[in-house]
Order: sequence, then C-alpha cells, then structure tokens
Amino acid sequence: MKKLLAIALCAVFAIHAAEARTLYVNAKAKNDTRNGLSAKKAKKTIQAAVNIAKKGDTILVYPGAYAPFQTQNKKITIKSVKGSKKTMIARLDSTPLNLAKTVKKHDSQFNYDYYDYVGNATVLKGFLVDGVSKPEDKYGSVLTIYNGTLKSCTFKRIGTSVNNSKLEDCLFTGNYTIPSGGFGLDNCQATRCRIQKSETVMVWGGKLLNCSITGNSSVLIAATLANCLVAKNKDCSEIYESTLVNCTVANNIFTTSEYSKNVSSKSKYYNCILWNNFSRERKWVPVERDVTESGYYDEYGDWWEGDPNGDGYYDDGGNFVPYVYTTRTDQVIDYKESLGPKKLHNVDAGNTYKNTDKTNKNPKLTSAYKPKKGSYVIDKGKLTKAQKKLVGKKDLAGKNRINGKAIDRGCYEY
Repeated sequence: MKKLLAIALCAVFAIHAAEARTLYVNAKAKNDTRNGLSAKKAKKTIQAAVNIAKKGDTILVYPGAYAPFQTQNKKITIKSVKGSKKTMIARLDSTPLNLAKTVKKHDSQFNYDYYDYVGNATVLKGFLVDGVSKPEDKYGSVLTIYNGTLKSCTFKRIGTSVNNSKLEDCLFTGNYTIPSGGFGLDNCQATRCRIQKSETVMVWGGKLLNCSITGNSSVLIAATLANCLVAKNKDCSEIYESTLVNCTVANNIFTTSEYSKNVSSKSKYYNCILWNNFSRERKWVPVERDVTESGYYDEYGDWWEGDPNGDGYYDDGGNFVPYVYTTRTDQVIDYKESLGPKKLHNVDAGNTYKNTDKTNKNPKLTSAYKPKKGSYVIDKGKLTKAQKKLVGKKDLAGKNRINGKAIDRGCYEY
C-alpha cells in the first residue's frame, strides 16, 4: 500500500513538474500572435509572454531591445539568452518596469494615490536596463524596480530606486538625480554588486555583501555592509547609523551640514579600514543682490508689478491721480552653498569608531585597496560568530575570507 501511495505521489509531482513551460521572446518576430512555445513561434514582446506565463515558467529572451513590462507578482523567471551586452530593456515610454503586484491605496491626508508593491516572485537575469531612450529625456524618464530578484543585470541612466529586491552580480553605473530624488537601493539584499560613477546614490536599509560603492558624486548609506568597499566618492554625505564589518572606507569626502557634524561616527565599524577620508562642512551663506523691477506705486504707497487696477485713483481732495509706471531697485537675499576646508575624518581625527584600523598609519594598500606585503592589517581581525556568519567565506575578490592565521581587516584578504 505504501509503495502504491509513493507511486501515486510521484505521478502527481510529475504532472505538476510538467506544467512548467519554457516560453520564447524574440524582438525580430513580426508580432505577438504566435503561441511562444518554441523559438520558431516566439512572441515579439516580453509583456505578451508574461501575460500567458504561469507559475514556474521560464521566459527565454533573444537579443534585442524591449519595452518595460509588468509581471503582476508571477513566480516566473525571465532570462536573456545572450546576457546584458546583447539584451536591453529600454524606456520606450513612461511605463515602469514592475516585477510585482501593485495594490493601489489612497492617502487622504496628502490627497494623492500611491502604490504598495508586494512579493518577491519574478526573477530577471542577464539584462541591460536602460532608463533613457533619448539624451534629452534624462530628467523625465523614470524606471523603477520593485520586489524582484535580479541577477547579472546592468542598470544605467535610471533616476529612481530599486526597492525591496534581491540582487546578485549586478552593475549600476551612470545613474542620475531627478527632481524627485536620486538613484538608490532601498531595503535590498545585494551580493557582489557594484555602484559606480553615478550622481546622488542612496543605500537605505537592507544588507550589502561583497559590494563596491566607488567614484560616485554623492552617497548616503544607512544599511548593513560586509566585505564592502566604499572609496573615492566625492560627496559621501553620510554613513548614518550603519553597521560595517570587514569593510574598507577610503579616499572619500564626507560633506556634513552644520546641523549634522560627524554623522558618520554614529555608525559601527568592526575590523574595518578607515583611511584617508576627509570631511567638509557645508553651510548656506546669504548673498545680497540688487534687482531692478518695473511697476507702479498705488495710492497707499505700496509697490505693485503688472497691470494696475484702473488708470489711477482719486486723492483726498477729489483730484484724479494717474498711475505712473516706473522702475525701482530692490534688494533680495539668495543663499549660496559654501564648503569649508577639508579636515581629516578618520580615527586619528577625533572620531570615535569601534574596532577600526588605526588610520594614523598608512595601511599599505594597492590602488585596488588590497593589502600589500607588510601591511599591518593582515591577520589582525577578530570576528564574533554573528559577524563571521555575516561576512561569509569569501572576501570582495572571491578569495577565502580567512587566508592565514586570522581574518584581515578591510574587504580584502592578503
């Protein structure tokens, strides 16, 4: 009886396994009328394949440029055949790339509609996601990723965040600031990802493992980082209330305001290298300037611009006094950003970081921030069990995390 039951269960599982299909998409197809069940009968658009996809299906996408799409939280995999160098998702219109289900809500206090995005269903693998179709669209295009699993993808020229997603081996480069905010990772779990050469970058919440944040114009970090490199960021505004384990933070400029001095010292650093970082205080200085205006004075002596209400007015004696256009010089106050001198922003500069490297001594790093022979960061680290679990078994370069007597400080092993 047990044997029959086992056979029956295997048959049930085999039926369910058979339900998973492979669908095909090819930009060279004439249209979406074919069933997409073979390469010869491929759909033209990814959206058409998503519409017929079921749980467990895989969509294979051939090289070409494709419009953004919505997956409505379907548990499917969308995979490019030739990788991100050959397959692009481009902003051809205002449609956002949405890898999850949308639930529309209404906020009566602010009287606008917004969306909650739920689920972690869709896997997107091997695409170039480009947020701008034309250079002149730079500040008008928005391409946002919600609740997806993203693998081996490249993201460039996008102006908003990747939210609540899992990322592996992804590159973010050349992303920019738009009026509503900057590019960022919001509450993401990122592994072996690179963020580089972008404008305002915000890493808010979540965890980053074996990632690098380098060469950006402005950075805000409030997250947990392990085996990460944060280097050569020109305006590293804050590393705020973060936890960094075995990270290297070097050659950054921390630009703080007069209201948030030494904000980076609120973070916790364990077995990290903090070296050659500087801070500059940002202030807004009032600047007076003269403005010449055209207008008229009314019967009360008040100044008005534009057309007068009528041709004039009657004074107390009943005499008509016409309005006379004239000019006047008024003084207005603008505020200009002023940056103070660079000051060393390391342990030896009075900042109280816990368990960091001694930065008043050169740690002897290569240009890639790896320890050189004789560096005193080698075999000098100590980790708790929780920290060992957090950093994993590999450093930023993929080398075994402990490659000697003890773990090295920083994101690389010697």
